[in-house]
Amino acid sequence: MDQLLGRDILQELEGCDPDRVRQVVMGLPAPVDPWRGSPLRPNGMPGWDGFPVAERLRTRFRAPAQVDNDANLISPGCGPWCTSAPCRWPRGS
Repeated sequence: MDQLLGRDILQELEGCDPDRVRQVVMGLPAPVDPWRGSPLRPNGMPGWDGFPVAERLRTRFRAPAQVDNDANLISPGCGPWCTSAPCRWPRGS
């Protein structure tokens, strides 16, 4: 988790200053407790049951964080970060 939340994600956000992160949203391939931001009995993710993902994101990025099931996050679309220069996600969009 720490490696994912470290430089790797920030490097993917080309041109973005990590101190300017306003909100973090992460989708997990598992059922998620939306109030705690923790996966619930995730298949294929040993050791992640109940892990405080949202709390770790809030601490790492010093910003509000929301965690949900990845399928639930597909519906709203990519949002404004896909078109706002210089912060583009995913790369090349």
